Amino acid sequence: MSGFSETAMRERLSKLRPQQDCINTLSLWLMHHHRHTDDIVQIWLKEVRKETNSSQIVNLIYIANDVIQNSRKKNPEMAAKFYTVLEPAFRHAAKISGPELDKAMIKTLNVWRDRQIYSEDQLALLDAAIKRRKPSAVGNLHSHVHTPNVPELFPSSTAPAPPPEYDSEAVTANVTDVLESLRKLDYPPSADADVRHKIASYSEMIATPHSLDTIRSSAEAKKLLTEIDEAEPLVKDYCQRLADEMLERRNLQKLFDDMIVNVRATVDLHEGLLKEVRRKEERAKGDLAEVRKAFDSLPDLSEVTEDAPLPSLENLFWKPISVLVMGILEKIAEVEREIARTQKNKATEYHLGLLKAKLAKFRQQLLEPAGGKGGAKGDGFDVMKSGDARVAMVGFPSVGKSTLLSTMTNTHSEVAGYEFTTLTCIPGVISYQGANIQLLDLPGIIEGASQGKGRGRQVIAVAKTADVILMMLDAGKSDQQRPLLERELEAVGIRLNKRPPHIYVKQKKMGGIKFTHTVPLTHCNEKMIMTILHEYKIFNADVVFREDATVDEFIDVIQGNRVYLSCLYVYNKIDQISIEEVDRLARLPHHVVISCEMNLNMDYLLEKIWEYLALIRIYTKKPGNAPDLGPEDGIILRAGSTVEHCCHALHRTLASQFRYAIVWGTSTKFSPQRVVLSVSKAAMDRERLGIDSCSQEMDDAYPMGPLVPCSFLPEEFIECNVPELASAPHNDTPDAGYCTRFGGQRAEDVEWTWVACRALPCIECRGRRTFFKKTPCIKYTGHHFLSTLLYSVFLGVVAVDRFCLGYSAIAVGKLMTLGGLGVWWIIDIFLLGEVLICRIFRDDVNREAVNAFRVSVIHARQQVRSPVVLIGRTSFLYRRCGTVWMAAATRLDSNAAAIFEVLHRLATTMTEYFGKITEDSIRSNFVLIYELLDELIDFGYPQLTDATVLKTYITQAGVRGVTKEEQQQITSQVTGQISWRREGIKYRRNELFIDVVECVNLLMNQKGQVLSVNVAGKVMMKCFLSGMPECKFGINDKVTLQQSSSRNQTDDATKATRTVVAIDDIQFHQCVRLGKFESERAISFVPPDGTCELIKYRTTQDIKLPFHVIPLVREVSKSKLELKVVLKAEYKQNLVGQKIEVRIPTPPNTCGATLLCMKGKAKYKAGENAIVWKIKRLAGGKKVQISADVDLLTIGIQASKRWDRPPVSVNFEVPFAPSGFKVRYLKVFESKLNYSDHDVIKWVRYMGRSGLYETRC
Repeated sequence: MSGFSETAMRERLSKLRPQQDCINTLSLWLMHHHRHTDDIVQIWLKEVRKETNSSQIVNLIYIANDVIQNSRKKNPEMAAKFYTVLEPAFRHAAKISGPELDKAMIKTLNVWRDRQIYSEDQLALLDAAIKRRKPSAVGNLHSHVHTPNVPELFPSSTAPAPPPEYDSEAVTANVTDVLESLRKLDYPPSADADVRHKIASYSEMIATPHSLDTIRSSAEAKKLLTEIDEAEPLVKDYCQRLADEMLERRNLQKLFDDMIVNVRATVDLHEGLLKEVRRKEERAKGDLAEVRKAFDSLPDLSEVTEDAPLPSLENLFWKPISVLVMGILEKIAEVEREIARTQKNKATEYHLGLLKAKLAKFRQQLLEPAGGKGGAKGDGFDVMKSGDARVAMVGFPSVGKSTLLSTMTNTHSEVAGYEFTTLTCIPGVISYQGANIQLLDLPGIIEGASQGKGRGRQVIAVAKTADVILMMLDAGKSDQQRPLLERELEAVGIRLNKRPPHIYVKQKKMGGIKFTHTVPLTHCNEKMIMTILHEYKIFNADVVFREDATVDEFIDVIQGNRVYLSCLYVYNKIDQISIEEVDRLARLPHHVVISCEMNLNMDYLLEKIWEYLALIRIYTKKPGNAPDLGPEDGIILRAGSTVEHCCHALHRTLASQFRYAIVWGTSTKFSPQRVVLSVSKAAMDRERLGIDSCSQEMDDAYPMGPLVPCSFLPEEFIECNVPELASAPHNDTPDAGYCTRFGGQRAEDVEWTWVACRALPCIECRGRRTFFKKTPCIKYTGHHFLSTLLYSVFLGVVAVDRFCLGYSAIAVGKLMTLGGLGVWWIIDIFLLGEVLICRIFRDDVNREAVNAFRVSVIHARQQVRSPVVLIGRTSFLYRRCGTVWMAAATRLDSNAAAIFEVLHRLATTMTEYFGKITEDSIRSNFVLIYELLDELIDFGYPQLTDATVLKTYITQAGVRGVTKEEQQQITSQVTGQISWRREGIKYRRNELFIDVVECVNLLMNQKGQVLSVNVAGKVMMKCFLSGMPECKFGINDKVTLQQSSSRNQTDDATKATRTVVAIDDIQFHQCVRLGKFESERAISFVPPDGTCELIKYRTTQDIKLPFHVIPLVREVSKSKLELKVVLKAEYKQNLVGQKIEVRIPTPPNTCGATLLCMKGKAKYKAGENAIVWKIKRLAGGKKVQISADVDLLTIGIQASKRWDRPPVSVNFEVPFAPSGFKVRYLKVFESKLNYSDHDVIKWVRYMGRSGLYETRC
C-alpha cells in the first residue's frame, strides 16, 4: 500500500466515484494511515469547502461515513477527530442546493443515530447545520427517528425541546489559550534588534565561504576561526528561537480558527432552535384556533330532541385525529422509501431486517384504535357467526359480489350499475351436502383501505373472522385489482394461502437469547434474528427455526396477530374477455372463473368452496346399535377440531360431563381407540361417544405447539423398561389389547404389554416426559408341526403380519441352526421362531434342541455373550450375520475352531451367490440353499466349501444341457490336485492385482503407554491370468530374510534385515504349496481365477501407529465438563489419511455440548452418548484438536449413574501398512501358453485400517 502524503490524498479524493467498491477502497487506505489522522481530517475539510458540485460533496460525505463506522471499534479516536470538522462541512454543504445532497446528509445522520455512533448532543449540532438550509427536511428526520410511545390528541401543541446548555467552559478555555499565546508573542525573537545587529557585525567571510580563498596568512585564518567560534552558538540559538516563534504563531492561528468555529456553531445552533420554537408556536396557535372554532360551532344540546343521535368524537375533532394518523402514515411512507432505495446485498441485510421490523410496528400502531380501549363499531358490520363455516367476499366496488350472493343464496342484496351499492355487511346461507355455510357480502374496498380510507378497516376486520376468503375480481381488470387487494390484506396481517411458519419463540425472564435451527437457513441468520428481537425489546427468549423461513415470516411470528386463511380468486365477467384469456386464468392455482350474469361455472365454485373449507362429517352411534350414516345425522366440523368441539356441537353441557370416547377412523392408531377431549378429528370417519364412571384422562400437551408429543418420539429418542413376560393365558378379545390365536399355538398367546418409557433428557418434546408404551411380549410354546407349516406358507404368500406387531417391527430375529461335525446337522431358518426351511442329516439331535436354543439364547432376558452355549447335553456354536442367526449343534467333543470355520465358509459362499444375507434373500433363494447344503456337507462332514468351484456346477441360471466332455472336465477339476482353478482360461490382457490390507488394534492408557497392540493383515489377490500359471511370491518376513542372508553374506542382504516384519501367525490359501514354504521359505502357488485371500497373518512387534490420541477431561462442576482431544498423524508428510472418525464418549446425563474443532465436522449424538468428529483428509505430521463444553444434568436417573469413562475410539484409512509388511517380488511363469513375467501387468496397493483403536480417558 502506497505511503501517505497530502498530494496523494488530494489525488485520490479527486478521483472518487460513487461506486461502493471505490468508496471502500479509499476508506481502507485512510484507515491504514490512521497515524496521520489530523492531516486526513483537515485535508478532507478543505476539499469539502472548496467543492461546489453537490454530487462530489455527497461522495465526500459517504467516504467520511465509511471511515467513521469502520474505525469506531479499532480506532475510535479517528471518529472523534472527524467529528470536529463535520459541523463546518455540513454547514457548507447546506449552502449548496440539491435534493441528493440533502438526502445524503439526512440518511447519514439517521445511520449515526440508529447505530449510536455519536451522542444526541453531538447530533443536535449537526442537525442545526442542516436546518439552516432545510428545516422541513430536519422535521422529517425527527419524525422518522423518534416514535412516540403514547399517541397524543394534539401533537402540534407540545412544548419544544429545551435548547442544549451553552458550553462556557470550552469557550473560556479557548480564550485563555489565545491570551497565553499572545503573551508569549509580546517579545518575539524576530524583534530582537541587538542580536540581529550583532550577527550583522560579523565579517562577511563568515557568511560567504567562497571568500576564504583571499586568506593569505595564518594570522588572518586564526582571527577568522575565533569569530566563527563566537558566532556559531549565537546564530544557532537565534535560529532555534525563530523556529519556536513560527510554531507559536501557527498554534495561535489554529486557536483562532477553533474559536471562530465554536462561536459560529453556537450562534447557528441557537438560531436554528429559535426558528424551530417559532415554527412550533405558529402551529400551536393554528391548532388552538381550530379547536376554538370547533367548540364555537358545537350545537346547543339543550335544544336537541332526546331521540336525536349525538355527534361522534371523530366528527367533532377530525383535525387532531387526522393529524395523529397522518403522522404514522408519514413514518410508514418514510420507511418504505428507505427500503426501496437501499441496495439488497449481504452488507445491508441487517439494516433491511431492522427497517421491516419498524414497518411492522408502525402498521400495528395504525390498526390500533386512536383512543380509549376500543374503536367505534361500524354500523351494519356486527354479524353473528352462524352455520358450520363462514366465507367472506372481498373485492373492489362493482365486481359482482352482491350478484353472486343473490345467485347462490336466497338473500336479497342491492344490485345496481354504480359503485358502492352495498354499504353494510349482508349475510346469506348456502346449504351444501348437509352443511350450512354463511356467505358475507362486504362493501367494496379501495386502495388505502388498510390505512383507514373508506370503510376498509371494518371490511378487513370482518374478513379476518372468515374461514375462507373469496377475492372477487373483474376478469377484465384482474392484473390491476389483484396486486392491490393482496397488498391491502397483507398490510393488515392476513396471509393468503399460506401456513404458519414452523418457528418457535418463547420469551423468558432471563438467560439471554438462545437460537437454534434444525434446517439450513438461507434467508436470515442469527445476527439478523438478534437485531429484530432487540427492536421489539425482546432480550430473553428461546428461538427455534424448524424451516427455512424469511425475515417477514419471523416478524409475523413475533407479532402474533397474523391470520392465515385460504383464498379463492374468483374472476367474474368472463363473458367479456377472450376464450384464450379465460383458459389461462382457469389453469392458474387457486383460481375459479365464473359469470354471474350468465350463471356460468357456479357449481364448480361451490365445490371449490367446500374443498377449501375442509369440512368433515362425524357420525355418532348408540352402544350396541349400528351407526346411522344418513346425511342429516352427521356433525359437521372443521379439519383439526377436537373431541371437545364435537361435544360443543352436540350440546353445550356435554363437555363438562365428558369422560372418554371410542373412535373408529383412519387417523387412529387402533380401531377402535379410546380418546380424550383434546384428540384431533382431522380425518376420522365414525365416532361413538360414551360416558361412564371412568376417571377423566387429561392431556397436558397443547395441540398447536411446534414440538412433537413425547409419546410419539421414535425409539432412538426414548428409553424403556424391560417388558415383563406374562405366564398365564389371557382372554384374547380385541378390547383387551391381545391378538387372536393362530396356526399351531396353544396354551399361551402372543401378548401386548405396557412398559414405562421416558424421553431422553436432551430431547425437546411436549406433554408428559414419562409415559407408557405398548410393546409385544412374545412367549413360545409347543407347536403342531403340520398346522404351523401350512399357516407359515399362507402368511409368506399373502404377506400378513402374523402377530399383529404392526409398526413395532419384527423384533425377535431370524435363526439358522447348523449341526456339528460328525453329529446330526439341522439347518433351520426361523421367522419369530417358526421353522421355514429344514434339512436333516442324522437323528441324534431332535427338534426340541432348536426350541431350547431359541428360548435360552435369542429370547434370553440377559444378553448371551459367549459364542458357545451348553444347553443340557447339547453344545451350540453360533454366529450372527446381521439379523440372521447361524448356529451349529453337537453332543460330541468336536473341534470348535473347525465348526466356526465351516460357519464362516457357509456365510461366505451364500454371500458369493446372492449378496447380503437377509430374510428376503434367503426366502428368494431357498432352492439354491438346499443345493449348496447338499454339496457343502455330506453325512455331517464338510466336503467342498470353495465358492469358486461350486459356481462351476451350481449356477443361478436356467437349466441347460451339459456335454460329456464338460462333465468330465468338472469331475476332474473337483477331484484333481488343482480343484480351485479350471483349465482353458484365457484373457486378452494378463493382469494381477494385490491388496495388502491391515487392521490395527490398539489399547493405550491415559499416559500414552501402549497396553496392547497387534496388526491383523491379509493379502487379497485378484487374478486375470490365462492358462495355469505358476507364481512365486516374496515378502519381507523375518525368517525368510534371515535364511537368505545366511546363504548370501552380502551387504545388501544385511541391510534388508533391518526392514523386516516379525510375523507371529500366518495362514495361506489352499493353493499355496506348504511343503516348499516349510523347506525353502518360498511361497509358490497356482492362483485361483478371480478374487481370493492369499495370506492371513498377525504381528505384534515394530508396529508403526498411524495416529496418536491425547484425550483431556476436566470436570469443572457437577453440571459442566470440559473435553479436549488432540489427534496427531504419525505417518509421513507425503501420505494422506482418509475417512477419519473420532468417537469421544460423554456421560449418560449429558444434555448438550458446545463443540469447536480446528478441522472437519463434529456433532453430538445423544442416542449414542458420544461426540462424533469426522475428518475427510489429513496429511501426515499434522496435529488437530477438538474442544467441547459438555452440559450435564444434576437431577434424574441418569445423573445418579457413575460414568466409567469409556475409551476414545478412532476409525481411519491410511495408504501404508503399519506393520511394515512389503511385497518384495512376484514372478509369474506359464509354460504352455508361452508368456513370461514381463508380459504380466502387476499392481500392488497397501491399506491400513482401524480395528479396535482405543485410548483411555
